[in-house]
Amino acid sequence: PERDKTHGRIWRVAKKGSSAKTPKLTKASEIDLIAELKSDNQWRREKAKQVLAARSLKKLPDTVREWEGRDLLEAVGLALWCGFEDRPLLERLLASDDHRCRAYAARIAGRWGHHHLLEIAAVDDHPRVRMEAVLAAGQIPDARSVLVAASVAERPMDRWIEYGFKQAVHHLKPHWAPAFKRGELDFGDRGRGLARVLGEADSNNLLDEIRRVLEVGGIERGARVALARVLLTVGESKDARFALALVPPDAGLLRELAKLDRPKFAHFDLLEKALAGGNDAAKAAGWDLARAWKEEQLRGAARTAASAEKPGSELRAAAIRAYGALWGEEAMERLNQYAEAHEPAAFAAMLNIDTDAAVARAVELLERVRHTGIVGGIFAAFVAKQGAAEKLAEQLEARSIDKVQGTILRTKWIATGFVDEHLGAALDQLAGVRDGGYEYSDELIDQLVVAARVGDTTKGERHFKAAVMACASCHKVGDVSGRIGPDLSAVGSGVPPERIVTEVLWPSKQVKEGFALRRFTKKDGTVLQGYEQKSRNEGVVLVRNFATGEMIELRADAIAKRDTIGSLMPPTAQSLSLEELADLLAYLFGLNGK
Repeated sequence: PERDKTHGRIWRVAKKGSSAKTPKLTKASEIDLIAELKSDNQWRREKAKQVLAARSLKKLPDTVREWEGRDLLEAVGLALWCGFEDRPLLERLLASDDHRCRAYAARIAGRWGHHHLLEIAAVDDHPRVRMEAVLAAGQIPDARSVLVAASVAERPMDRWIEYGFKQAVHHLKPHWAPAFKRGELDFGDRGRGLARVLGEADSNNLLDEIRRVLEVGGIERGARVALARVLLTVGESKDARFALALVPPDAGLLRELAKLDRPKFAHFDLLEKALAGGNDAAKAAGWDLARAWKEEQLRGAARTAASAEKPGSELRAAAIRAYGALWGEEAMERLNQYAEAHEPAAFAAMLNIDTDAAVARAVELLERVRHTGIVGGIFAAFVAKQGAAEKLAEQLEARSIDKVQGTILRTKWIATGFVDEHLGAALDQLAGVRDGGYEYSDELIDQLVVAARVGDTTKGERHFKAAVMACASCHKVGDVSGRIGPDLSAVGSGVPPERIVTEVLWPSKQVKEGFALRRFTKKDGTVLQGYEQKSRNEGVVLVRNFATGEMIELRADAIAKRDTIGSLMPPTAQSLSLEELADLLAYLFGLNGK
């Protein structure tokens, strides 16, 4: 009477010589059940989870939460069975080296409604993980879920992912379409994904409705900015007028406009109004836009703004750059005056007009100026122009700059975080710094670890703070000094001593993933240094500014060359003697955060 007459009998098959005896899991202890979660037998693993869940565990056992690798998947599975929403555990699983574990993590992230984790899975390198992300997002009735689908659409889609994408867009449309029309959804840098979402959901009607909303007005400013950005991303070229006509102007939209070609519609009056209204950030973005679009009608206004705006401000810097671009050779006399007035933007403008003149002016100032802002600004301008840093290095080496000034310049250079082999070598020479020539070896590392145990920490702290070392220019210890490099306040308690020695003497030997400095040379001759980040759009390269954390977008087709520099930390410790190194390392080993 208990036989399943629909599906037939269920057989359990075992190979010869093995026991087919069913384990008594319902009577097993909690310890034995947890051990079963590591069994090679899938049935036993599933039944063990089922029994543990039925026993109403109060929390996930600590031993289970510490599991790694494939076992971590079973830990998350147990949490799911028991109704424990354990985000840290899920985050660890999503960071697994095994794409199958990451795919399972994406599925569970959907069940638990973690959009942030789904966003991570949506840009995963493996298509299985991206497929699970879009399928999971499609089941969460929330407007934000379509952003996950858009992220998935930024990468190549096979027919299975495309099917899941289409289902998600249509299934979620009652949730995301109204929010989209109200300007409440920010697709950010998902340009291609946004286009595919709209293409799947009758984009013409949606875009027309957005245009009508912006023309009529009556919506709050944040929504207007968001909708204008949508039109910039997927609309027609004439839709740029909505971003340009926003009152007061939005700096972010003006910066987006600067990435586009100069529009063919009449826009001068709109740009002139944008420059007249808004805050300083918007005005600065407006001058950068005028420079990018080569607005000759604004030559006079640019000359006035370059002199009238507050000295040292970003607004004045933008006006100076625009003045140089619009006036060309005619601007050189005033640009020299701005350079003498310690406006670094003058050098950026001069380099685009006459590189040799800019080099000569910069060397003249660097021989005598010690102000951090102007020195760092000069270096930044020359590093950002292809070949300019090398020319500056040649002229600095040819001058008789005293060692004190050379040390100051080198310290300021290191504090910028920029890397240029020519300029770095020239400044080392001016400061009288010589490479100790320490070659990497396990024997030397062990020797220095032992020596540091009896090193003088007081002397080591002096070495750390010395101008010639420039450690304190970049690294923070306690509440003191730099912010470009990692905080070293507790380095002695968190990093093995051998690793500290290696990173001090050979900083490019072990560069943490994601922290290898890259140099991007664009086809127009401009150069950018930073950390390359994973981009949703294959046509866009994302670069993180190592000093400010700002994300910068570069069009992939605008890049002429990419170089991996390695660590931005210079090997300044190579100039120390073995005794001095032991003292410096003793100081670093003793930093424990207290």
